[in-house]
Order: sequence, then structure tokens, then C-alpha cells
Amino acid sequence: MKARKLETIITHWDSPEILSLRYDLEKLVIEFAANETDIFLIVFEYPIGFKCLDEGDMLHYWSNKVLTDNWIVEILEGGWLEMEKSSGGIRSRETKEIKEVLIMGVNDCVSVFVKTDPQIKRIE
Repeated sequence: MKARKLETIITHWDSPEILSLRYDLEKLVIEFAANETDIFLIVFEYPIGFKCLDEGDMLHYWSNKVLTDNWIVEILEGGWLEMEKSSGGIRSRETKEIKEVLIMGVNDCVSVFVKTDPQIKRIE
């Protein structure tokens, strides 16, 4: 598996958690606690698809140091998107433009197919 860290406004991580997901056909909004005091909204505009899994159901991901050292990454090879493309599960014409972003928490992980990087805003 090949991945790269996404540069974000989040600077301090300590047992991050996905607190909630909201989807309304135009946006996927993930409420994400990076630590006990810093909570963020991670917003994906027009996601093509997403899934939420228990981190224990993604054991094959944890051998990659980029993933284990970071909490928000782009999966470049070997992830869910590659699996869907190879099985014919993704039929979008612009598959070259689609990327997979993975947001990891200590309990749950969300993988998102999208064309643009997420917008991340701190909740004050």
C-alpha cells in the first residue's frame, strides 16, 4: 500500500476519534476530535462514495508507516479505490480524477472517494 500524509490545520493528535458523520448528497461532514480539546469539521464536497469501518476491520492497512504515523492521508495505491476500480465497481468516467482520502480514529475509520481535498475547520 502506498499513501501520503495530507497537510492540514490539525497539529496535535492524541487518541483521535470520529465523532459523527452527516451526508446530504452534496456534502459529507465528519466531526473529528484530534484530541480532548481540539474538534474539527472535515467537509468533503460532492463525495463519490464513502465507507466507515471499525479500525480492527482494516488490519491490512496498519503495516504502512505513513498510515500509522498520521491520521488523515491520501491512499495512492492498494486501497479501497484501487480494489473497486479493478473489480469494475467504479464506473465514473473521470476515475483518474478520483482519489481516496482516509481519516482514521482510534475506533473508526472513514474512507472517502472524492475529486478534491477536504476543507477542515476548527469548531470553536
